[in-house]
Amino acid sequence: MRRKIQALISLAVLLAASIAHAQTGQPVVTTTTGGTIATTNVFQQLQAQTTTRRGCTIQNLGSHTMLVFFGPSGNALVGSSYQIGTGQTIMCTAGNIVLSDAIQITGTAGDNFVFTSQ
Repeated sequence: MRRKIQALISLAVLLAASIAHAQTGQPVVTTTTGGTIATTNVFQQLQAQTTTRRGCTIQNLGSHTMLVFFGPSGNALVGSSYQIGTGQTIMCTAGNIVLSDAIQITGTAGDNFVFTSQ
């Protein structure tokens, strides 16, 4: 089931890349990486702030809730983070705007996630 969900997410990201390519005429590279929460309740950076980001998706593959923070590194707080439950995803968009902030994640040590970005 997880592979089907991952495939659907990757397909959605690739579709977004195709649309972006059609709109800009520039090739868009999609990068998908797996990751693991290193230390419980300690935020780790997924991606630095960048103005060239075209989109991203994070999926919780673990068995515990994860927290995702968009903002300056070192400012991540539990109370200002988005919760993603097991199997849930979050994207780095707000309407038609792609967030360019740094992205950090935390959860329970050993839980896995997948991060796809363009």
